[in-house]
Amino acid sequence: MAEGAPAAAGSGSSLLHGDKAWPDDDEPGFATYRATVSLYAASLPVYFSYRWCCSIAWHLPGVRAYQAFVCACEVYGACCVLLLGIIRFRRPWASQQPRPPSTDADGDLILGADAPGAHAFQGPFDVAVLIPCCSEPDDLVFGTVRAALALRHPLATRVTVWLLDDGAKPSRSERLARLAQPANARYVARPKSKPHHGKAGNLNYTLRHVLYPQGPAPNAVLVVLDCDQEPHADFLEQTLPYLHTQPRTALVQTPQHFYNVVPSADIFNHHNGSFFYAVQPGLDAWEATVCCGTNFVARSAAVCEVGWFPTESITEDFLLSMKLSAAGHVVRYHAAAAVTGEAPEDLRQVFKQRSRWCCGCFQVFLHPQTPRLLAKLRPMQALCYLNAPLGYLGTLITLPLWAVVPVLSLAAGLHPVQALTPAFIASWCVYYALIVAVCDLMPPRLNRHLSAFTASKANASFWACYALAIGSAVVGAVLPSMQMQFQTTEKRGFSADASLRRAAPPPPACAPPGFVDNASSSASYHPSSPYHPSSSLETEPLTVDASSGIRHLIYTEAARGANGGTATLARLAAPAEEGSAGKEEAGLQPNGRPAAPAEGAEARDSSFRDVRFHAAAVLAALAVLGLHLPDAHAEGSSRGVNLALLSAVWLLLNVLPLALPLAYALLPHSYRLHQKAVRAAWFSHSALTCLVAVLLLQHLVLCQRSHRSSSGRHSHRYPGEVDDCVNTYQ
Repeated sequence: MAEGAPAAAGSGSSLLHGDKAWPDDDEPGFATYRATVSLYAASLPVYFSYRWCCSIAWHLPGVRAYQAFVCACEVYGACCVLLLGIIRFRRPWASQQPRPPSTDADGDLILGADAPGAHAFQGPFDVAVLIPCCSEPDDLVFGTVRAALALRHPLATRVTVWLLDDGAKPSRSERLARLAQPANARYVARPKSKPHHGKAGNLNYTLRHVLYPQGPAPNAVLVVLDCDQEPHADFLEQTLPYLHTQPRTALVQTPQHFYNVVPSADIFNHHNGSFFYAVQPGLDAWEATVCCGTNFVARSAAVCEVGWFPTESITEDFLLSMKLSAAGHVVRYHAAAAVTGEAPEDLRQVFKQRSRWCCGCFQVFLHPQTPRLLAKLRPMQALCYLNAPLGYLGTLITLPLWAVVPVLSLAAGLHPVQALTPAFIASWCVYYALIVAVCDLMPPRLNRHLSAFTASKANASFWACYALAIGSAVVGAVLPSMQMQFQTTEKRGFSADASLRRAAPPPPACAPPGFVDNASSSASYHPSSPYHPSSSLETEPLTVDASSGIRHLIYTEAARGANGGTATLARLAAPAEEGSAGKEEAGLQPNGRPAAPAEGAEARDSSFRDVRFHAAAVLAALAVLGLHLPDAHAEGSSRGVNLALLSAVWLLLNVLPLALPLAYALLPHSYRLHQKAVRAAWFSHSALTCLVAVLLLQHLVLCQRSHRSSSGRHSHRYPGEVDDCVNTYQ
């Protein structure tokens, strides 16, 4: 390898950690999580050996096929959980105060001339902020434009905002000309063409034909922001130091945060805290961070090297991450929210968005070139990227299975195991507890119980759209003409909940003299505006007590001369949550300031027809319980083993998450009502879980009594009275 060339993705030690097993920002809780993962990995052979050899009725041909299939599905789900634990093993969750690398001359992350990729330009940078848009409301689009125009940093010699308008509205060009000088803001409307390639095609047209027709300069950097994602004033401060101090770093991703979703009422897991604050830090530790399509900064030369934004998939961001890693670059993750966006509130748009993510992921892995990309990655990097489709498949397979299993137990007397022995119950309880710990173990600052509950149950809400999306990807791989095309997720520019508004962004520093923009004028403020005429987001320091129940980490940094002494906000505050000191306050803005409630908010579009699948599943489960539970309960009670009630409770546990989308569709759009629905679901889930524990304990007591009365017989399948207690097949 020539001196100064980028290291191959599969060679050498990690850029981030050298020869160390895990990063420097180790926390005491990390050791606990690693021990939990190790214990889980060690328990799997023990549990499944017993499960395969002793819990399947091999002497019954029809039954054994069903029980073996259920066991195989369990193995698949256990492997997915183990992969998640391995991904999080190096860095189980985000640091308490994530900071960008030091740019001081003596900083530890400054790489010398002999470092891999040291030829890459280390600043200052020429920053191009790309804001693709289409049919979104103009006020929403220009709120992001205004915030982008305010971006400044010493490492950025120039910041130019490019509005990439696929909607081709001349009024936007005129409004942009009034908003900023041509040297600071440009408008691009690409000509209509086929194939269109959606967002990726919009970005590529500007990059190839307008911005870099002769190729990007070494100091060129691009920032991509969806038109609803407003960057904070410190966005470049949080991201550019990675490019300055780490020459191999090609892209820096930041998390997503939404002003119109309260974490404790986040029924559809928009904030996705488990991904952004647990999985992504783990992926970053393995140099396999996933680009999320917005809120990132990247070296233009590195993106150009891999052919700009991929068009082989409708999730161009995910494929871009793989291509950059395969080319020897590093995709980093900075776990401090530096952008605030808007989550879709209409059910149709929510399901369309998740379907696009799932279908695009499978388009990547069904593409014939993907094996070549994976071969260029280190084995652990390849496993990290494979985690996405494996996770979708796990949801598709396991969720209906765990709902069908209790139905078959109730309706047909077909059970997943041949005997509920004390040994099986004990091993299963340990196995299940370890699964929950591996998936959900995080410090309370990141994992409040309501938001953690909705995050763990959200996949059940999307089972139907995942199934259709995977089917569409498979059909598209066979018949390219039928491949799913990119569809924009529609945003309104304001929340249907009048108490959730974001503050108007600050006026751009590059505005023409005498500039007045209607979007931020208090005289033109109306209830459906996405902004409230309050002070700007970053005009004064914000300090929040850590004990006040705020969901997201808040901290302020010391004043810096380069930033005019303005304190920076690393993560936005959402409305306060659980706890005596953390009651949610209506109208609390993302910047922590109260806003006047708006009146006359537009009625929401979602209707009951968007959740027909969920309603059908819940009604079917209730019908099964009503038809079969009384007879099965009487039969079970006569034997002294209430397996019917245990199956019924397990069925309710699995269909309970489907009731949350029903509540979302039927209730008025208010985060307070959504929070009450989540609380009711959480309490119901907790009560049902306790009931399962009580039933298992009762079963163990009955088995122990029967065992004592059997005169010391210790065979696996107890004869006589004990057989009636333990064996599920007579």
